[in-house]
Amino acid sequence: MIKILSIVLLILINSGCAVFSPDKGDYLQTDVTRTNSDISVQFMGVSNLSITDGDSTILLDGFFTRRSALFSYCKHGMNSDESAVGHYIEKTQIPHIDALLTSHAHFDHILDSSTVLKIFNTQDRLKHRVPTTVYGSEESISFIRNQWEENAIKSDTNLVTPLFEKLKNGNRYTVGNFQIQALETPHVRKNGAKMFGENLFTCFRGGNFKKETPNFSFLISTKSQNKFNNDTNQSLRQPKILVIPSANIRKGDLEGVNADVVFLGIGLLKPEDVQDYWDNTVKVVNAKLVIPIHWDNFYKPLTKRLTSGPNLLLHTDRVVAKLYKLAERKLGTDIAFMPIFEYVTLPRYEDQYGITKSTHQ
Repeated sequence: MIKILSIVLLILINSGCAVFSPDKGDYLQTDVTRTNSDISVQFMGVSNLSITDGDSTILLDGFFTRRSALFSYCKHGMNSDESAVGHYIEKTQIPHIDALLTSHAHFDHILDSSTVLKIFNTQDRLKHRVPTTVYGSEESISFIRNQWEENAIKSDTNLVTPLFEKLKNGNRYTVGNFQIQALETPHVRKNGAKMFGENLFTCFRGGNFKKETPNFSFLISTKSQNKFNNDTNQSLRQPKILVIPSANIRKGDLEGVNADVVFLGIGLLKPEDVQDYWDNTVKVVNAKLVIPIHWDNFYKPLTKRLTSGPNLLLHTDRVVAKLYKLAERKLGTDIAFMPIFEYVTLPRYEDQYGITKSTHQ
């Protein structure tokens, strides 16, 4: 029975079964007609985000080893594909990373961390900069540190060891001009069928990655100054960014949090849970822009157009359709998808407590 189910799942994942992919007009682009911020974001699939103000750069997760389901993991095991990681990092054109934020200790978030660190933490690349600081749970840091000590540092004497800091719920961390608040939030629920599918697609080799592990979302802001817009008579501030890598936020988890832009993880989100998820995230933080992440099929490479897994299994098409309907009801909230390997500059937003023209002069 298991053998038959395995064959059916593999046929679905690799066949022409209907999948979701954003239309051309659904992608976010830098709008040169508006007052933009100093913050640009680049998306690289799953919850991989590069966030920069031109000086400091934060990389979230940094997972690039997107092997095909089952057979590739059977052949290569749960190991980072250093060649693929290096290729994709080169495409990003990221010069350095000051911080690597890891949301939780699953393979699609931390498998490539030590390889990423190996690329960015050479003496030649760092020059006068300090090494990357890795932020994560105890489980994430333990895995990454072990990988670094066992593989990276032994193979290259030109490497500089990164720094490690354990995340604590509610704590704030300063990275250049950025301030990051760690928010411990639940991981999306996985039923038995989805757990079996994940184990199957990774050739049952994912046991080293803990299933029950702390998961973090991140509230990111910057200390940069406001700008005054004479047309609207408003002070415009840099956007507050909330990254939610995993689609499970309970009522009250984000109480007191305000954010303009939400990178909203929707992987494994059920259509019937979309309303509550929206209410507990977008509505609570009063978001102006919602960008879905972790919706793509990470058993397919980044060299192709991103698509979801089969709609028959994951219902990504229905989830996205519901998100658009909810956005239509909430005046002032937009939804857009990020293109891959392209920096998009985020807009500034009106400062509710900003100075007006009369007091500004």
